[in-house]
Amino acid sequence: MPRELRSLTGLRGVAACVVMVGHFTEESVRSGLIGRLLDQTYYAVDLFFVLSGFVLAMVYGRASADRGKITFPRFLQHRIARIYPLYMITTLVSFCLARADFPIYGDPNSSLPALGANLAMTQFWGWPSDSLNGPGWSISTEWAANLLFPVLAFLCLRCSWLVSASVVILALTIGVAADHFATDVFWGTSIVLHWKWLRLPEPLIGCTVEFLAGMFCWRLRSDARWTAMLGGTNILWLVLAVTTLTYLVGSAKLVFVLSVCFLVIGLSFERAKLALLLGSPIPHRLGRLSYSIYLVHAPMITLAHGSTIIFNDAGLAHAHSVAVLLAMAATLVVADLSYRLIERPSQKLLRSGFARLSGYATSRANVAISD
Repeated sequence: MPRELRSLTGLRGVAACVVMVGHFTEESVRSGLIGRLLDQTYYAVDLFFVLSGFVLAMVYGRASADRGKITFPRFLQHRIARIYPLYMITTLVSFCLARADFPIYGDPNSSLPALGANLAMTQFWGWPSDSLNGPGWSISTEWAANLLFPVLAFLCLRCSWLVSASVVILALTIGVAADHFATDVFWGTSIVLHWKWLRLPEPLIGCTVEFLAGMFCWRLRSDARWTAMLGGTNILWLVLAVTTLTYLVGSAKLVFVLSVCFLVIGLSFERAKLALLLGSPIPHRLGRLSYSIYLVHAPMITLAHGSTIIFNDAGLAHAHSVAVLLAMAATLVVADLSYRLIERPSQKLLRSGFARLSGYATSRANVAISD
């Protein structure tokens, strides 16, 4: 199987654009079906977690579980090279904008301790600390899942089917309970409002559970023959319809996550019309840019705010809508530039640097042994 599945890359691109549109239009008046679609865009992040677990299990999981074509330190080096450079830059940009009193998305805490937690990617590990770059909260929680990767790979890929399935079912149950408790009980009751410092790490739990589910989906896709039927065109359209319906309902997250799991498995066979559509040039290119789109778009909301003020002063009709459309277009341009100039070059540079360091350490260790 190829290391990149074009349909899943395209799906990631669509999800990144959905998140971007949702954040840019938060201050707009929403009504009807379009309003409902925009209100639920945060569900696309759940799709990211499942997709990430699936892809990392495909690329690294078997090697890790079968003892080691790729060691855990090397896996972490690859992940740092992939996610950290652009994350660090957008975090620092957001910090500077916040300190300069620009209208930053989410109005985050811009203290130095908050900056430290953000740069360490630990801001959403259970204690209250805002994400300076709004979408960065999910990078924080996924980094925790990456640190747990050997444990998750063991549970999903090396244990018996019964044990693995039981673990995933239990994890999903805990995830749903944590989501309900954190939203409806912990934050929703006035009795505990003065205990807000004692924050439940629900985002951390949710991410890890969905990441684990994605990894298990890879095992299903690899070992269970019946999953091949999910790759059929008609069944995949049906799965997409269920996913869309649960997205619109908004309160059935467990059903949404399960339907996303089936959607990812079905698309991975790369033969249905939907898979071919998502693998076509435009969605595929958006998928390549998805990480840049995801991290760049929140700071660009500041541009939309500034443009709205300028357009209003100039008497332009629909000033806010025009400003948002221009800012989203600019986001795609900046994302393309950051992909070409930051994301890819830094990944190659860090990987080669880590490889040289590892090679040096290995050669020194060999000398010491032979001495």
